[in-house]
Amino acid sequence: MFFACAHPQQQNEVKSASLAKYAVGFHLYERVDSFDLELGKIKISFAKKDASNTFIVSSTTQAIFLKALDASKQMVGLVDPNIFSDSLLNAKLSSGQLINFKTASAPDWEALLKHKSSILLGYQHFSLSQKNAKELGIRTFPINEYLEEHPLGKAEWIKVFGVLTGRYAMADSIFKSIEARYLAVQRGVRKKGVKVIAGDFYDGFWSVPGSQSYIAHILNDAGAEYLVKNEARATIQMSKEAFASLFREATYWRKLTPMDWKVNTLNELEIQQQFSVLPTHLKAVLYCDVNKSAYFEEALLHPDQELLDLSRMIQGENGIHFYRKIEIE
Repeated sequence: MFFACAHPQQQNEVKSASLAKYAVGFHLYERVDSFDLELGKIKISFAKKDASNTFIVSSTTQAIFLKALDASKQMVGLVDPNIFSDSLLNAKLSSGQLINFKTASAPDWEALLKHKSSILLGYQHFSLSQKNAKELGIRTFPINEYLEEHPLGKAEWIKVFGVLTGRYAMADSIFKSIEARYLAVQRGVRKKGVKVIAGDFYDGFWSVPGSQSYIAHILNDAGAEYLVKNEARATIQMSKEAFASLFREATYWRKLTPMDWKVNTLNELEIQQQFSVLPTHLKAVLYCDVNKSAYFEEALLHPDQELLDLSRMIQGENGIHFYRKIEIE
């Protein structure tokens, strides 16, 4: 059960400090019998330990949060089902245990209307028509964990799911364990100041994480010096020439790819024609095959494992969870 906070001044004004410690995309306040949750402009109160809510899910991370809280049974269906790789979810979809609500851009409005008592979990750039949803009384909540810049900020969104599912105590316990593991790894890091760059080449430009991005934070926590400075944007588009001015200083290049990547010489890098100037100081690529490692599924609630991988490689060892080091000859 939840209650809209249309007139918060009529309620008990005493609130706890926000329970969000690292995340900036939500605010959460505890009352005696309820939680006040703020997701952007949405402000709503949820009764504690109320597990009656059901959900329509639109991203793999939303399903992961629900699974971690043993709340998968509260899912009634999927939007954009083709993006889900979980075999169990796909089996339930095929058997009819989960409803296929089609795509966000062309949803099954009749099915959504039939299940409008459920909460539709979206995200910032969710293409489903909010105008139509509002007119039909379909409630959509933005789940924007992917926009968080702190490595623990993404994982902390499990608290939001704890409130939504009536399992906040469990969610808080899970997050405290994640936080403790991450900070333990961070305390063991020896700062080496090794210079690292990240980025990928698309359609003639380099897409590079900014200086306040998730990857900048976790690389710095791993003992590296991230080469992008004073750039608050989450992602920067750079020309080959602009990227080369940073890349030529890099010792390591952090790279994600959905395929097996076997480049391990400067000549092989040159053949790819992505570089105006070859990075002569580059010693290795910190490489993650996101499909083989299930990176996007597993790293969400295990940022400590990603931190451990990166710190090990910066210290001269190899990754053991998501990454492996490709030495450049």
